[in-house]
Amino acid sequence: MRPGVANRTSPANRTGPPGPFSSSNYATYFADDAGRIACCGLDYADSYWFDDGYADHIRHYLWAMAAIPEFAPTRENHLLRSSSVVTHVSYGRNKIQYKTFDPDAGEVLRLAAAPAQITADAKPLPRSDDPTKAGFTARPLPGGDWIVRIRHHAAREINVNLSH
Repeated sequence: MRPGVANRTSPANRTGPPGPFSSSNYATYFADDAGRIACCGLDYADSYWFDDGYADHIRHYLWAMAAIPEFAPTRENHLLRSSSVVTHVSYGRNKIQYKTFDPDAGEVLRLAAAPAQITADAKPLPRSDDPTKAGFTARPLPGGDWIVRIRHHAAREINVNLSH
């Protein structure tokens, strides 16, 4: 058993220098392959706490992926964070559609392809480097993925069409 085995596809299982990836290992509280949680390794009898591990490590990974989208799985589309409650999300082959509770909100996504068009309540959002204005930024990653940050005002329904 070692830290980071709760999710075999997580960044915590990647090799590399110490830093944010390595630190995220400890969010798993030493999970074994079955998801059981031990507080301090296997140094004493009955070291496992619970089978579900409180689900803390999952929440910590989600927070980490929202803060550092490079941590999110590659070659997949993910809505990683919203400043509002997301009331619906749908992932299609070349699009993501979602609705937010608040009309003024911001989101972070990791996409497997560049965004071709992003709309807010059916109105196109422009590219914008100003985080206070409605619009989006798109930054390419090695391997073809993109990190997209969206800001919308007076709109709840967001559509992200991808350029596949």
